[in-house]
Amino acid sequence: MVRHRRWPGCALPLAGGALVTVIALAWYSAAFWYLNGFRAPGL
Repeated sequence: MVRHRRWPGCALPLAGGALVTVIALAWYSAAFWYLNGFRAPGL
């Protein structure tokens, strides 16, 4: 387990959740961009 004395115990799960969220948003935005014919929406 990764632990740091100055950080609260919930810091690692929150950081992991934020990382998963960022990766998922990047993945879905890339898929939308690909399916939209490599054009920005509304242009």
